[in-house]
Amino acid sequence: MLLTVFRKTRMREAAEVERAHQAQKVCEAEHGHAQHTYERRKES
Repeated sequence: MLLTVFRKTRMREAAEVERAHQAQKVCEAEHGHAQHTYERRKES
């Protein structure tokens, strides 16, 4: 049973990665290159 669950999880993750790559391609096509870099500073 656990092997089946892990296999399905792995397949779902692969689909999520593919969906993210497609979204990135659309975003890159619609927008230019990044102009700014934002950094968070850790508060002490």
